[in-house]
Amino acid sequence: MPYIFKRKSVTNDLRTRFLRIRKVKEHSKVDKNQLIQDLQRYCSLASELGATEARIIGREIFLIDPRVRLKCRVPLCEHYGTNINCPPYTMNVGEFARVVNLYSSAVIVKWEFTRDQILSNDPRYLRSIHEALTQMEAAAFYDGYYFATAFASGPCRRAFCPALPCQALIEPVKGCRYPLLARPSMEAMGFDVYRIACNIGWEIYPVGCQVPEEIHKVIRMGILLVA
Repeated sequence: MPYIFKRKSVTNDLRTRFLRIRKVKEHSKVDKNQLIQDLQRYCSLASELGATEARIIGREIFLIDPRVRLKCRVPLCEHYGTNINCPPYTMNVGEFARVVNLYSSAVIVKWEFTRDQILSNDPRYLRSIHEALTQMEAAAFYDGYYFATAFASGPCRRAFCPALPCQALIEPVKGCRYPLLARPSMEAMGFDVYRIACNIGWEIYPVGCQVPEEIHKVIRMGILLVA
């Protein structure tokens, strides 16, 4: 699978420091110390790409819950069924939970945005999350973690195609307009984002269509499953 490690805000220095090609090893032969060093590098890369904070977490923090997907239907989310990276087109929660259980390590990433940024519906803030996680996934992939997979925050259609229908749905032969950048959100896959945030000590509020005035910062989260 090809990955592109290139965008305007990623300098040559970043590519030099974070992108390299390393021989793949059997999973059982992965050096644990090397893995920790690599995970720390991905945390640093997240910060360089604009994240507020990134942490290494283990499988016990992944927290998949089918009730998350229930909230896509009740009340019905405006993005439900409108793009390939939202339910019902994403993998069902039970199947995904079995897949996630094969990973032992991940990097969880947090971005903080102002109340005004959230209310503006400017797609750039969500797009930046998808782009950063794509770069992190590329770095892990070329490090030899070929199963590395990232999930973003918010519907990809809002981030990349706010005024267009999902091409992957209406013209499957052409597929997604942004196949390497557009990702399912953590919620679309069943991650209990609120509980994950609480368990690692991040302050999070239940923000929906309305953002109360007393809430000045809103967080968005993404995750990179590595090995």
